[in-house]
Amino acid sequence: MEERKQMTERKERGITLIALVVTIIVLIILATVSINMVVGENGLIRKAEQARDAYEESSKREEEDMGQIIDEMEILLADGEAQSVSDKEPGELSGDGSKEKPYLIESIEDLVKFSEKVNGGETFENKVVKLKVNLDFNNDISYVNPKRTDYGNINGINETEELKVELTTGTGFKPIGTDSNNFNGTFDGGGHTIKNMYISVTDNGTTGLFGVTGEKSNIKNIDILKANIKSTGDYVGGLIGKSKGTVEKVTIREGSIEGNERIGGVVGYAEKATITACTNTGNITGDRYIGGIAGFIDKESTIENCSNNGIIVGNGIYSDIDYQYHSNVGGIAGDVVNNSKIINSSNHNIVKSTKGIDIGGIAGVVIVNSTISKCYNEGEIGILQKNIDEKNVGGICGDFHNSTVSQCFNKGEVNGEQSIGGIVGIIGWQSKALIENCYNTGKVTGIIGSIGGIGYVPVNTTGSEIKNSYNTGIVSATERNNNNIRRNNRHRKSRCNNSNKLLLFIRNI
Repeated sequence: MEERKQMTERKERGITLIALVVTIIVLIILATVSINMVVGENGLIRKAEQARDAYEESSKREEEDMGQIIDEMEILLADGEAQSVSDKEPGELSGDGSKEKPYLIESIEDLVKFSEKVNGGETFENKVVKLKVNLDFNNDISYVNPKRTDYGNINGINETEELKVELTTGTGFKPIGTDSNNFNGTFDGGGHTIKNMYISVTDNGTTGLFGVTGEKSNIKNIDILKANIKSTGDYVGGLIGKSKGTVEKVTIREGSIEGNERIGGVVGYAEKATITACTNTGNITGDRYIGGIAGFIDKESTIENCSNNGIIVGNGIYSDIDYQYHSNVGGIAGDVVNNSKIINSSNHNIVKSTKGIDIGGIAGVVIVNSTISKCYNEGEIGILQKNIDEKNVGGICGDFHNSTVSQCFNKGEVNGEQSIGGIVGIIGWQSKALIENCYNTGKVTGIIGSIGGIGYVPVNTTGSEIKNSYNTGIVSATERNNNNIRRNNRHRKSRCNNSNKLLLFIRNI
């Protein structure tokens, strides 16, 4: 009996011990879970740390966003007016050129030094330069010291004068970049304005805020206000003389740009370049290859989402080859060649020539597999005056062959001596051309003849086509020639060839 009692007690103690062990194990498991919940990868402490980090990051972003909003508000409130500079080291670009800490242009002195560096051979490749404030060459507050004389003889006048005088007289500001020393970095205007830039040169150097920009360059987000640029040479632009890179979100406001050949509101000459979201309202004058956005675009260059509101005037250059004056003037570009494109762009002001052929609301000449698409004109194109040799005038382009015009329309008046069209002045010219899905509603007036609602096709042109295009504008001539003027209001599809003489004048489609 005693033995049975002892066995029962041992059994109960065993059960108690097992229960105790189980309890301890459960407690250990619970403790482990609790510890993990507190200090583990997804524990409370870690989550608290993550929440703290997220809060700090959010606060930092909010501070940056607020700073950007304040900067943008200051820009909007300034509306291009100069902002008083507070550059502690004028002539020294603060920052390291990275995206996070770009080199900063904080005064006129910095801008001049930047030009000196690029022209001296520093390309700024893979570097970012940013304009920090609005600058006005004519306003003392844009200089740390407008009277300083240590920058030397900038303007080409015999003696060194005060910096502000150097930059606003004589040859004025020296463009950034040359043919031998291109700028190849990123220049971000930050939405700021450079006002009253003055350049007046008599050599053949490229002219603009930038002289020459290379293939890796990107110039963006800048407003050029009331620039006064004069050159007796070629390659002149409100922003860049010659560009091989990217240009985006640039406005050229008011002011005037004058030159000889390849003159543009934004870029004088573009080679393998891309120009997007740019606007010009300044007046532009030149002899040949003149455009509201670019004078001449070449080698697969593209202009997209751009507009012109300035007056464009060509003076013409006499050619001993065909004994005519040539202007090549367009609301967007003077010449578009070698697989280049103008897309979704428009002209809203006068485009004309005082003497010379090839004038268009979008482009003067479009050749060699180039394209104009989704563009329109509402400005007055050409002038109605006899004996000024203003021929090949079109609402979209003046001279057009081996290329395509599609989804374009013209609402502006188109005038000239002969070879006048609501869409294209002269179509094909011994080669193929395609006009598709276009229409004209503007008045088309010529003097001698070869006038059409869409355009004129010469007798020696083969293989050109006009598809799904129509005219509703009035077509007339001051010296009427019924053989040269037709008035079909609509045309679905027509192939131009030598066997159908009515199509030689595009039947005023």
